[in-house]
Amino acid sequence: MFHHNKIGYKFCLMFASPPYKAEKEYVIHSFTPLDHKQEFRCIQESINKAKIEITVNKIHGTRANITNMLTQNRPGALHFSGHVLSKDEIKKRNVESEAFTNEEIAEIYKRGHALVLEDDSYLGEYFHADELERIVEKNQIRLDFVFMESHYSECSAEIFINAGALNVICIDKSTKIDEHIILQFASNFYSSVWKQGS
Repeated sequence: MFHHNKIGYKFCLMFASPPYKAEKEYVIHSFTPLDHKQEFRCIQESINKAKIEITVNKIHGTRANITNMLTQNRPGALHFSGHVLSKDEIKKRNVESEAFTNEEIAEIYKRGHALVLEDDSYLGEYFHADELERIVEKNQIRLDFVFMESHYSECSAEIFINAGALNVICIDKSTKIDEHIILQFASNFYSSVWKQGS
């Protein structure tokens, strides 16, 4: 799945869990809080047992950080713990009366799915697929794999596949899986990947 060299393999852990997105003083959309600590602890344990050298970079999911991570640090793989906004999510939330504006709907349909990152105030900020694709294409970035740890994250796979990732691990967009099962799968996956090393 990946190739490492003598100076080690670069791996990035990125998380974002804004409580809500706001416009001026109004709360627009709320998000379920995520706890990435246990998840990252399981991954770190698998890295500690790895037979190869792995350089780990943990970053807060902001627009500036993801841009710098991809263009400056240039990891071989990325693990993202966070929310994704998709056409399906918009339809679901609108049915539940958390209506999106016509401008937001048009932007998602025009620019593609969006990662829900955080701004400088730790509130929600959308990072659209077309923005990610431009960064990847301009800087000729190659991600061996991306692991999306969030429910219904299949739509997020499209963001990274379209942006050039060779492999994306995600959850079916119509499926919700118990957190313990996700953690166990992630632990087994990374233990196998780092052991294989190719």
